[in-house]
Amino acid sequence: PRRPVLNWDDPSGAARRVLAAGIIRQVGLLHQPLVGLSVEALWGQDPAPTDASGRLTGGSPEPALSALRALAREVRRYGSWSLLRDRLPARLLPVVQAAGVDFAADTVLSPALEYALISGNAAPLETAIDASLAAGVDHARLWRQSADGAALPLPSEGTAGVTLPDDWNALLVAPQGRLHATAPSLAAVAVGLTPDQARTLRYPAMDGDNADDARMEQMRNMRAAHVLQLAFRALQPGLLLVSGPDLSGALFATENGDLPPAWTPDGSNRTATRQGLPVAVQIYPSLDVQLSEEHSFASELRRLAELRRQTGVAQGRLVARVDMPHPAAAGVLTALPDGDYLLTAGNFSGTSFVTDVNFPPGLIRPDEPGADLVSGRGVAVGRDHLRLRMAPWQYRVVRLAAVGAGQGGRP
Repeated sequence: PRRPVLNWDDPSGAARRVLAAGIIRQVGLLHQPLVGLSVEALWGQDPAPTDASGRLTGGSPEPALSALRALAREVRRYGSWSLLRDRLPARLLPVVQAAGVDFAADTVLSPALEYALISGNAAPLETAIDASLAAGVDHARLWRQSADGAALPLPSEGTAGVTLPDDWNALLVAPQGRLHATAPSLAAVAVGLTPDQARTLRYPAMDGDNADDARMEQMRNMRAAHVLQLAFRALQPGLLLVSGPDLSGALFATENGDLPPAWTPDGSNRTATRQGLPVAVQIYPSLDVQLSEEHSFASELRRLAELRRQTGVAQGRLVARVDMPHPAAAGVLTALPDGDYLLTAGNFSGTSFVTDVNFPPGLIRPDEPGADLVSGRGVAVGRDHLRLRMAPWQYRVVRLAAVGAGQGGRP
């Protein structure tokens, strides 16, 4: 009874057997293609390393890394893929990737992307992307998901220029200074809605006779800010996960807030389920209704899925962050499996602007126009740069030919 269950180095091997049994159950009995792993409880059990003078040089990753190596091998042996749920600093992502985990939680874009949306300042997002490339993070082995209510660290105003209105701050920020929000609630904050306005917002038919012009504009803006959060992730290498709050447009609050932290798959807006559990206010209707609307969130998601399939960006290689002078703009360049490049750019503000996009020299062919994969139009490409017009909360996706490629952009 006094022996710690999760002592990985215990000679009895109890921790290894407990975790291996969970893997066997998920893969062998439940046939899960992805197995979630968490080794947070094992991180730092070994003594921290010291330098020559005896001072601590940082926390030890052991025995967490040893456990990850063993567990990832077991997952693969039984025919599945491992997904590390622990949210580690981006500098540690190459370490856990080297340990054999198939997919690690994306802490490069999150929470930097959420803060860019709230503040309209993409500088922290650009810094995070640059740091990940310098550290050697394999972006194709990250799993990406928009905010789903999980706790995110909220930096001070001086650190990232992030502030929330008082009414939202009371609902979304826990006493420990953690942000608890879904992507739809962050979209509502970004477009300037109050909690009361967000609560009563419902997705109307785009051609509905009773649709109020002002509320339709609010819905369009909120949907655009919501889609941007997913699109910027979807059109980069890696695994994309979509949550229930995304699909239903569920708003979220902390435990003591007025907006309950739950959702219903059918999109109904009941105040309580049959079991007495609260459900969140949901601004989107059920999926079958959404898919009948050309501009609904689910229809936008379907278009993003098709773009991922057509381009193969999930298996691509993130090459560089592109330079976009406007403070609300950020973009990345991905090398696609077929030899082309894909530019993914976003406007994290409610203003329209025209901005240059500057590429690393010697990558993009200047004599062949790019293809805007959303509008289907051509985009003029100069030597190592192009120019984009960005609408509020808009994402742009441009396919570009590589230097040395033949006609059509293929090598």
